[in-house]
Amino acid sequence: VEFLMVDLQRRLQTKYLPDGETVLCFTFNELEAFQTWWMVANENEVDLCTENPGKEVDLYISSGVRDMVKVWRGDLPIRKALREKLIRAQGSTHLKRSMPDWLGICLYADIKPAKT
Repeated sequence: VEFLMVDLQRRLQTKYLPDGETVLCFTFNELEAFQTWWMVANENEVDLCTENPGKEVDLYISSGVRDMVKVWRGDLPIRKALREKLIRAQGSTHLKRSMPDWLGICLYADIKPAKT
C-alpha cells in the first residue's frame, strides 16, 4: 500500500483541485497497519501522512487495496468503481465528480500487456 500511496501522491493532478489547501483521507478497511492515509495538497505541493495532520478533510475515500490498485493501473475506470461502490467517496461534491481528473493513475496505465 505504501508504493500505491506514494505514486498517487506523486501523480496527483493538483491543477484540477480547488485553489488553496485540499485534504484527502484514504482508508483501506482490510488493513490493520497503515489503514488510513492523508494527502494535503496546496498548489503544486502534496504531503502524504500516515498520522492525522489535524486538518479538516475535504474528501474521504475508502476502498479495498486491490480495487484502488485496479483503478491506479487503469484496469478499472474510477467512475465505474464509484458507481459500483468499490470505492466510496464522502465529502465535497465537486471533488467526487472531478476525481477522474485529479486522481493520478499509473504512468503506464495505457500500456497493455504483450500477447504471448
